[in-house]
Amino acid sequence: MLRLRSALTLCAPLLLLACADAAGSGDGDPDMLPRDSGRPPFIIPQTDMGDPMMTPDEPRPGELRNLAIIGDRDHFVLLGSTLELQVIYSAAEAEGSPYIPVANARVTFKLYDENGAESPGGVAGSVLRSAGSQTDEQGVATAEVRISNDEESWFQVEASAPGAEPVRFSVTVGREGVGALNVRIVYEPERSRYTFRELDEAEVFLFDNQNCGQIAQEPTNIFGAYLSVPRNPFDSVDNLVNIRDLEDGQRFTVAAVAYNLRQNTVAFGCAEAVPIVGGRTTSVDVPLEDLPLEFKGRFRVVHRFDLTDMLRSSDNDTLNTVADILDILRILGSDDGERGRAIISLFCDFTGIDPGICDIVEPIAGALIDRVIDGVLAEQAPQVLAVLRGISDVLTILTDMTVVGEMEFFDSGVDEEGWIRENESRWQKFRFRWRNGCPPGTDCVQEFTIGELHNEAGMGSRPRPIYGNFDGQLVGARLYIPEHTYTVRYASILLGLAEMWIIPAILGEPGPVGIDEVLEAILPCEDIDRVIGEGNCQFILVEGLSQVIYEQLGRLEFASDAFTISGSVEPVDDDGDLVVDRLVDGVWSGMIGEELAFPGCFSGCRGLDCEPEECLMPERQ
Repeated sequence: MLRLRSALTLCAPLLLLACADAAGSGDGDPDMLPRDSGRPPFIIPQTDMGDPMMTPDEPRPGELRNLAIIGDRDHFVLLGSTLELQVIYSAAEAEGSPYIPVANARVTFKLYDENGAESPGGVAGSVLRSAGSQTDEQGVATAEVRISNDEESWFQVEASAPGAEPVRFSVTVGREGVGALNVRIVYEPERSRYTFRELDEAEVFLFDNQNCGQIAQEPTNIFGAYLSVPRNPFDSVDNLVNIRDLEDGQRFTVAAVAYNLRQNTVAFGCAEAVPIVGGRTTSVDVPLEDLPLEFKGRFRVVHRFDLTDMLRSSDNDTLNTVADILDILRILGSDDGERGRAIISLFCDFTGIDPGICDIVEPIAGALIDRVIDGVLAEQAPQVLAVLRGISDVLTILTDMTVVGEMEFFDSGVDEEGWIRENESRWQKFRFRWRNGCPPGTDCVQEFTIGELHNEAGMGSRPRPIYGNFDGQLVGARLYIPEHTYTVRYASILLGLAEMWIIPAILGEPGPVGIDEVLEAILPCEDIDRVIGEGNCQFILVEGLSQVIYEQLGRLEFASDAFTISGSVEPVDDDGDLVVDRLVDGVWSGMIGEELAFPGCFSGCRGLDCEPEECLMPERQ
């Protein structure tokens, strides 16, 4: 003890790093000296230590405190001996400033048994001489442990001080001629699949006749070990397993596993050729890696795409016009009292009439058309309003598009680089709110099969599915899906929904029924003309309205490779059998062409008879 303090005093002008080299060697741990830990250098003044920054009280705002082990972290001591453990307590004014030792500060020492429980009365006869120690003028605090005379054991000594992270020593008590092994099981939740709350315990195995390659062939069914020791609890602090009474000269392969709450093996690690030295504790870190998940199979998946601002987000005037007209069409299908003005606005856009004239005519003509809607149509042709509502419902696909489909993984798991390739995503149904026949106050949802609507060249041609092939790379807990392409014919889909399903359902007739056909068949034009003028019903409501719908939706036929999405999702193993059960927290970033960007989300569950949980739409950037 006196020799160490004398060495520190003689080396005062030097960095503590150089001083500690004279005191002993460490095992490379970042909280130990003398090895450079990457922190700013310690400065040990030779003058009075009364600088206000070095007060032993609680750190001031912005001040940093650090506690570091001097010498070895792991110790092997003989029965009946005495052990001194030393730490240095230091402070820095701010990030990047040099650390200066803190004098006259109290450092607290505690004893913990091999289960991680605090043991103020000692462990197997080994006790701390004092629960605290005052730092000297070099910031050094010393704890003395009196070792049992007759009982071998293992325990930890923790040192703590205000504002600093605690540090721990490992102490093995044994007899002469034998050695010990400290196995630190390293698991990093931030880059792995599980949190420590999802892990129950860990276990260490020693092998004297197998290598890591042999053991890794069946990590969920390890047998033939020389011995095994559990680590419970297992977390970021309680991750050390001590194995003592090992013969000098033995060499072991050290394997470790982690178990989930169902006692299934979910992570594995291994280290080879670990030597045992008599009278010493050998330390080894065993990093755990998640065992691969089984992906192979089909998942029912629900995607949502927020297309609200997609058309308006571009600099394309044509698409902005489409957005305006689609907004008007949605108004026509609502119960809004402004439907008459919406029709006039639609007519003006379609015919190219001077906007100034339309602004004058719109209030008067709009009121007349509202009278037609609320009077003539509501009484004589309510099916027309139902058709307009149906078309409005279909157009919600352009704002909140919900797709029901499936994802299929053809390979069991990822390759060495984390990739699982050549998977397929199939879109099967569109899901949206549909008001026809829906009781008031009820949010009715309807699904329509895409394959019957997604045609190559209009009604009656060969249906084409919507699907995309994708690769995925598992990084930590998430599967990242690079950009991949779908062929989506919006016009075919929207018109198909309206003409093959919605309008026929409203009229009670087999489909398809064209929009122009139904308007001409059911509009009471003779009565309407009495209100808005002769010939205007046919010109505005039959020919004009249907032609606008066909023309504007036709502008949504993008190139066959225009719809691309990329994203990520978290595969979840619910029961710990290493088979993916759900896909959760999926997010999409989509583009149509090079102009139209939109966000999306998705979720899925294994099998085709389950219902995925609702996904959360990401915020727009």
